[in-house]
Amino acid sequence: MRLGESILNRLADPNVMYLLMIAGMLGLYFEFAHPGVYLPGVAGAICLLLALTSFQVIPINLAGLLLILLGVFLLVSEIFVTSYGVLGIGGIVAFVLGSLFLIDTSETNLEINRGIIAGSAVGFSAIILGIGYVAMRGRWSRAQTGSEGMVGEIGEVREAIPAGGSGRVFVHGEIWRAVSDSPLEAGTRARVTAVNGLEIVVSPVSAADQSSRSSTG
Repeated sequence: MRLGESILNRLADPNVMYLLMIAGMLGLYFEFAHPGVYLPGVAGAICLLLALTSFQVIPINLAGLLLILLGVFLLVSEIFVTSYGVLGIGGIVAFVLGSLFLIDTSETNLEINRGIIAGSAVGFSAIILGIGYVAMRGRWSRAQTGSEGMVGEIGEVREAIPAGGSGRVFVHGEIWRAVSDSPLEAGTRARVTAVNGLEIVVSPVSAADQSSRSSTG
């Protein structure tokens, strides 16, 4: 056989077709989740095109393909929607059922190896949810360590703050311009209630809060 015919003969293997489709979906998902990497997106697009070439040789059940796409959509949605695992479980079920129904057995005796389907379902789900978890954890850590993470912190007033006026508060290892609706004397403690650009809004700390904080410390 010529080179093109040899490649097409390889692509006629349902297991190769299935693995190419999964690799293509993973590559494109990684590219969309982390734009600018390029390599996963290029490799994923090539794998998907090769899988589509296999579709011309192997009879495909449209319902099975749609179930696989639905499963991928549900798994990705699980990352961004709090469903307590409902979307994730539904995605895995749809993915497995779609994989079992992907090849139209009424037209051919070919089928995808059940072990490959099980391994792909577990690996595909773990990779997508793992990438999503890392991405979400990065967003959470940025919010906690940035200016938003200062809300609720207690600092020390370094420059007296008159009612409705501004002063200086030492918090998070830095001195910030602070405003407050209540007067605060220098040396007293103040709690950060909001961050507005380079200015923070503070409120007095009650004696009970100070005593509980000192006892826990």
